Amino acid sequence: MKDQYKMELVLNGENIAADGYDLDEYKAFTDRIFNGCKLEKRADGCYYSTAADPEKDNVLFGAVYMSLRNSEYFKLDYVSQWIWYEKDEYDGQYYTEDVKATILERAAKKSR
Repeated sequence: MKDQYKMELVLNGENIAADGYDLDEYKAFTDRIFNGCKLEKRADGCYYSTAADPEKDNVLFGAVYMSLRNSEYFKLDYVSQWIWYEKDEYDGQYYTEDVKATILERAAKKSR
């Protein structure tokens, strides 16, 4: 199914600037990670797969998630919104997961 998955990453410019980083450079950093995983940003601000095989899209989005999460340069404080969308094959509606909230919940459980 075309465009079955997409991901939205909205950055928090204030937090990025407060740590001394340039917002445009930080956007370029995140775009390079997405592009390296064969994902491109479209006009709606979401990233979509450019892979020839849509069956591998889930793997590509997982790779970008792990790349960002494991990067020393990437912090959740720099993210206002990080949403994963998956289109249902029957009704065509997108279902969402708040990636940032999920990561924070997991971290809270580990620290208990």
